[in-house]
Amino acid sequence: AGIPEDEARNPATIADNVGDNVGDVAGMGADLYESYYGSILATMALGAAAAFSIVGLQGGEAATLGLTLAASPIALAGLGILCSIAGVFTVKAKENATFAQLL
Repeated sequence: AGIPEDEARNPATIADNVGDNVGDVAGMGADLYESYYGSILATMALGAAAAFSIVGLQGGEAATLGLTLAASPIALAGLGILCSIAGVFTVKAKENATFAQLL
C-alpha cells in the first residue's frame, strides 16, 4: 500500500498504540490490586501467627486473639475505603476550576 509501518495514517499503527496503552493500564491496575491484597493477607498471617507464638496463652485464648489480629488488617482497609468515599463527597470543586484553584 506504500504506507510506512509507523505512519499515523496506518490503521494497524493506531490499533497497536491503543492496545499497548490498554495493556499498560490494565497491567498497572492488576499490579496495584495484587500488592494491596498481598499486603493485607501477609499482615493477617503475621497477626494470626503472632497470637499462637505468645507464651502463656491457652488454646482458646490464642485462637480468639489470632482471629482478632487477623481481622484487624481487613477492618483497617474497610475504614480506609469508607474514609475515601467520605473524602470524595466532601471535596467540591468548581466546574471550570483551574489547577491553581484546585490546589
